[in-house]
Amino acid sequence: MDKNKQQMHKGIDIRCKGDAVLATENGGKVVAVNQNVNTAGGKSITIEYSRADGSKMQTTYMHLSEINVKVGDMVSAGQKLGVSGNTGTHTTGEHLHLGVKTIATDGTSRDVDPASYLAEIAQKGNIKQQALYNGNDLLAKYKTDVPNNTESLSPDAWMKKLLSSEDSGVGVPVGGDPILEMAMTAFSSLMMLAVQIDNKETEEQKAAISQAVSGRSVDLTSLVSGMKTCSLSIGDNGRAILTADNGNVKVSRELTSAELSRLSATLNNDNLSEETKRLRVAGMVNGIVLSQQASQNFEQGMQEQQGRSENIHR
Repeated sequence: MDKNKQQMHKGIDIRCKGDAVLATENGGKVVAVNQNVNTAGGKSITIEYSRADGSKMQTTYMHLSEINVKVGDMVSAGQKLGVSGNTGTHTTGEHLHLGVKTIATDGTSRDVDPASYLAEIAQKGNIKQQALYNGNDLLAKYKTDVPNNTESLSPDAWMKKLLSSEDSGVGVPVGGDPILEMAMTAFSSLMMLAVQIDNKETEEQKAAISQAVSGRSVDLTSLVSGMKTCSLSIGDNGRAILTADNGNVKVSRELTSAELSRLSATLNNDNLSEETKRLRVAGMVNGIVLSQQASQNFEQGMQEQQGRSENIHR
């Protein structure tokens, strides 16, 4: 749902970052080009493909950073149309929006599920293709060569795919740095613990994982009782940042290598139950928050003492 317009958000959003956008069929005609980056869809292109029965199929690509064709151009399958990367007025991160319409011979049009169109193109071209949403292949129900027409990843497999180098929404190149490796391990382990301990159903777990990876932040509030808010995020430098608020003090700081090591040792200990892991994580977070609170109380006490001393001298 588009919150700004309160209408159905037609089409699908595809995670990408500066990727080339290619024509899907031969004999396509560019029927619309929007170069205005400030519109809701940003820069966009619409391609029209004719069918043997006289109908037409239209594909629209939104949120482009670059357009390489103009209205009236004819395009072939695989031809570069532009480059993804601009979000327009959206704040949901970089993605490509794909919309598909059919236009009947009488001129009437209707929106169709892009997954059905992509499945059609994949089968015509004998292309192995997936469109994964929360670990589920949207194309599966339209494929005739998939047993039972279902394909779904487990929450753990979905998380690993999102965090893999080719699909990463976190986009942190660890490059052998042990601190960054520990940060990513803690991030992924806490993500799985949070969705499992919260007794979410499988589909809810995968949706929560998608949100955590996309936002580079995992919500730990359910793991740490007594906290108003608590989360672990991955900063731009690849470091793990703990943010917590217990109602009396707010903490936001990088975890040290010692804290990450202790956290990783707990999360990767197969002999511990999920509840024991939760209690140890909660204890660690509470310890950090209480330490910060003690430090603030000490500084406040020193300032008050200094103020009283100055008054005495006067």
